[in-house]
Amino acid sequence: FEKEGKEIEKILGGDLITWNFATTDAVLKIKSPKILHIITHGFYFPKTEANEKALTRSGIVLAGANDANILEDGYLTALEMSTIDLEGTELVTISACESGEGDLRPYESLNGLRRSLLIAGAKSTLLSLWKVDDDATTEFMIDFYKNLKKGMNKNKALSLTQKNFRDGIIKSKFGDDWTNIFYWGAFQISGDMSPIQFEN
Repeated sequence: FEKEGKEIEKILGGDLITWNFATTDAVLKIKSPKILHIITHGFYFPKTEANEKALTRSGIVLAGANDANILEDGYLTALEMSTIDLEGTELVTISACESGEGDLRPYESLNGLRRSLLIAGAKSTLLSLWKVDDDATTEFMIDFYKNLKKGMNKNKALSLTQKNFRDGIIKSKFGDDWTNIFYWGAFQISGDMSPIQFEN
């Protein structure tokens, strides 16, 4: 997590919030960043009769989770994330397992983090459909943001990163076969695909 955060901070600038400072309260206080990149664990629980609201069954894990000594519970649901001020935010990336999971309902968009982030004002989201490998995801995000910084539109930046994995240009240092779709296919982008204007 730390390597990914530091490398993306080098590419994009901005504020890096880590470890015990990365609380639910800190995230909820974020106001209209150009890009919001969250590196964490995601969760999604399938619907049951006892808990049918999709926006309370998906979300992210932050500082304080499973720690009885911290006042915050450390779990930020999709419902809570819909209250963040993301008006004008070009892209929200949730670099986590299954961050794009949700419920499909007739005639509605996917009910989960994607929907809540769009409600909050984000123009586009980059979320994952399955469990992801930490090392591969770090290199994936670094390459993706470098492509964005070159002026590519969001979809082209993502497609090129996927191609770089598929063609073996980006390789594992530990011998894993990153050409396999498991390593590069989980992250899907939705919303506004236009390029992001970065300050020089």
